[in-house]
Amino acid sequence: MDPYEVIQALWLAFGAVVGACMGSFANVVIARMPRDESIVHPPSHCPNCKTPIKPWQNIPIASWLALRGRARCCGTPISPRYVVVELLGALGGFSVVLIHRPNVMAVFYGLMLWLLMCVAIIDWKHWFIPRALSLSLVVLGFVGNAVGAWWSGVPLQSAVTAASIMSGMGTVVGFTVVAVLLLGFTWLYRATGRLGADEEAMGWGDAQLLAGIGACLGVNALPWVLGLASLSGTVIGGWVTLEYRMRVRRGEVAETVPEPTGNPDDDEWRPPEGSVQFGPFLALGAAMHVLMSSFLPDVDVTVIFRGLWEG
Repeated sequence: MDPYEVIQALWLAFGAVVGACMGSFANVVIARMPRDESIVHPPSHCPNCKTPIKPWQNIPIASWLALRGRARCCGTPISPRYVVVELLGALGGFSVVLIHRPNVMAVFYGLMLWLLMCVAIIDWKHWFIPRALSLSLVVLGFVGNAVGAWWSGVPLQSAVTAASIMSGMGTVVGFTVVAVLLLGFTWLYRATGRLGADEEAMGWGDAQLLAGIGACLGVNALPWVLGLASLSGTVIGGWVTLEYRMRVRRGEVAETVPEPTGNPDDDEWRPPEGSVQFGPFLALGAAMHVLMSSFLPDVDVTVIFRGLWEG
């Protein structure tokens, strides 16, 4: 085998291992952040009997397989979600090294995919997006794009300026797009009686998430992110709604009429049965753009702004 191919294979394996370890840490974030618990203390422990988990019992993927999905201390079943998240982390680490090669941009996109995975699973399970994760995406976008430009040979000051403009525009436009949709649909649904006076059509977490995605990928990526998110949301959301309707028809669940539930950002808010949140699909659309950007045609959104400015 050619030495270059050996080195490339080692880097790919390294990316997969690091990704699996990040997936293991993602499980901690996913489990603790919705409960407002520290993600660093106490160390990993059995959620049932609280017995500390020794390092050799916490090897990503391998430990779950070796223990056959049960805790060694008390035999409590360990959710397959843990190993699935670790496998997704490994796949993400492998993919960013394969696509972007072993450099600083692979680290940048790997961290972005990790944050998006945490956001998607938390939102899917708990119907909220932690502001800390969205803000982390914004910070990552500004810092990562500046470091990436500097790494490619751009002078530091120019790299910081270019990254600030790119990430700044992405942040503002990403937040504004969802904010306009939120306010518009809220006004429409209130006017037609579908929402109460204190209700909103969706939460502000989606706007904050798209702001973070825009900071990382820039404003020109947002049409693709929204398009991919809408497509995947339509397909998967339609399937979830159809499944709910079938369960109602079989008598497995009782069909409920949505009651006024208040603001989706409130802790007490609960979604109607059969509804689907948009945050996971925004995260999925952004992840798909990261992995497929080389196959997608370029979209220059700044033409619109230049036209408005000149017009």
